[in-house]
Amino acid sequence: MLLEIKELSVKVKSSGVKAVNGINLSVDEGEPLLILGQSGSGKTMICRALFGLTNRYNFDVSGQIFFEGKDIMSADTKKRRKLYGSDIALIPQNPMTSFDPSCKLGNQLAETYRIHNKSSVKAAQNAVFEAMHRAGLEQCKAIWSSYPYMLSGGMLQRAAVAAAIINHPKLIIADEPTTALMQSIE
Repeated sequence: MLLEIKELSVKVKSSGVKAVNGINLSVDEGEPLLILGQSGSGKTMICRALFGLTNRYNFDVSGQIFFEGKDIMSADTKKRRKLYGSDIALIPQNPMTSFDPSCKLGNQLAETYRIHNKSSVKAAQNAVFEAMHRAGLEQCKAIWSSYPYMLSGGMLQRAAVAAAIINHPKLIIADEPTTALMQSIE
């Protein structure tokens, strides 16, 4: 089993409302899983809980999340940080707010690569260009030098896909990954 979630619940502390209530699911390697639901049904909260992105002051998260049989909810921050971006990647719902507006996009993608791979700057740049191309971005050098606000929503969505696939993860969690896309990704 690649990913297994048992009785995952996310409760809003201020109101006591359960944004996610007792979710159970499992995914084997190579198996796709699609979660459908209306707006506000908790799809994004499941993603945020999986990546430890729920603010502990505002939300109570309970249940268990296992990746390759290891409990990642109880893992320390260092182990989780190593896992996220290399073995498990996230394509966020809104790429407009996912990238640092003060940093060029190429540097951000290269950092994602270099955190998990001991590589030269040139090797990281090559990995970024390859990931950009795979995500359907053609003008890699221009995008490398651009700040996020300089790109369209569709280009930023593709850059988020590139960031997710750059380290060849075993699992990609995609939270509405095609929202801003106008052409299909190869």
